[in-house]
Amino acid sequence: MRPVASVEGGTLEGVRIGDLLHFRGIPYAEARRFGEPGPPTPWSGTRDASRHGPICPQSPSRLSAVMGDSAPSAQAESCLTLSVTTKGTSERPKPVMVWFHGGAYIIGSGSNEWYRADALVTEGDVVVVNVNYWLGVFGYLRIPGIASGHLGLMDQIAALRWVQRNIADFGGDPDQVTIFGESAGGHSVAACMATEATRGLFRRAIVQSGHLGLGFLTEAHADRVARTIRGLLGGEDPEKASVERLLSVQQAAIVKLAGPGGLNSAPIFGPVAGIAPLPAPAQADVANAIVHRGADLLIGTTRDEMRAFFDLNPRVVRLRRTAVIGQALVGAVTSAVTHRVFTTPAHRLADKQAAAGASVYVYAFEWAPEREAFGACHTIDLPFVFGNEAAWRDAPMLGQTPWDRVDLLGRQVRRAWTRFARFGDPNVEGDPGWARHAPSAAPGRTFQ
Repeated sequence: MRPVASVEGGTLEGVRIGDLLHFRGIPYAEARRFGEPGPPTPWSGTRDASRHGPICPQSPSRLSAVMGDSAPSAQAESCLTLSVTTKGTSERPKPVMVWFHGGAYIIGSGSNEWYRADALVTEGDVVVVNVNYWLGVFGYLRIPGIASGHLGLMDQIAALRWVQRNIADFGGDPDQVTIFGESAGGHSVAACMATEATRGLFRRAIVQSGHLGLGFLTEAHADRVARTIRGLLGGEDPEKASVERLLSVQQAAIVKLAGPGGLNSAPIFGPVAGIAPLPAPAQADVANAIVHRGADLLIGTTRDEMRAFFDLNPRVVRLRRTAVIGQALVGAVTSAVTHRVFTTPAHRLADKQAAAGASVYVYAFEWAPEREAFGACHTIDLPFVFGNEAAWRDAPMLGQTPWDRVDLLGRQVRRAWTRFARFGDPNVEGDPGWARHAPSAAPGRTFQ
């Protein structure tokens, strides 16, 4: 018999796989193109929640050579759905973990098999929610009078509000919510921490490899992107242009704004400081913008973040091959940019939270395959957090590492993540201790 749940829109019929219940493609909001999210339309009868909904329209991932290819998903603008993985209701509600996927704010989806949450739910006895939201031109293009520039962030907030109202029907505790994300997802977590609009919607936060050093975008940057997009559209109305046309123009804008040699891999889209619901432009510095100073925080980065980008750039590859001095130069630049964009600002945010009295824990992810591949690069932590062998075992960044070795460390990572979601403290008996972070202290835990 298929599992059933009741939410504000109506009745859902999910699917049972082993001991777990999956409810997929649940609408948490609705919106027209460039419109703010509103309540989803209720349905009559029972809605099939055994399959994922469409994902936001997007181009192929630029990191497929690192992460591997994901299974194709249907794409549509009607993508404001989420999925819930749970063991079901019980006498004691379970901690809830809400996942915001990465992808430079232009690609990705919460329903990707990479992020299937079975291992987290089984091993940690939590409820996991995976969210899809608008990306790129659909979610972060800012054209006053047409598009606010913050629709993706507003989608995430709408999803958190949905969780508050409905997660108890899946066995989750709405007072015990942790938001977590990697890359642009980690940056999104920081954006949620920087707005009063999320007060009371979560208790804890996990930021994995968020590009915090890029801060929140400025209005000047958002205006430049908008001018580029509109110029490439050649007078065509963005509200009426086809999805294919918008994606083509978006890709052309990314190439144009990347500069000579495509060395600027910074996302062209993202939350903009001073545009509601984010604070003033003076607080474009993420660490200074945070208002949720009481939120417990687990934050960290990988050792070689930028190798996922630089190792794929033809000019960088050619320079590395020239001579020993080329290798040394590329290594030095890779390390410097990794620290500037990822590591140093993560520690600054940790310092700010710790100084405010929050429970803060910092990690460094330094595991790399024996056969070098891309080192401990950006996204290398994801297989260890989610543990879905079928989705990750052939990822190029893992090299030829047997899955049982990945899973051995992965179980330690997942114990820490789910313990933090439950207690605000990742320490667990039998696992090396985490030191609670103090300002300017070194990482409390290194994964190797």
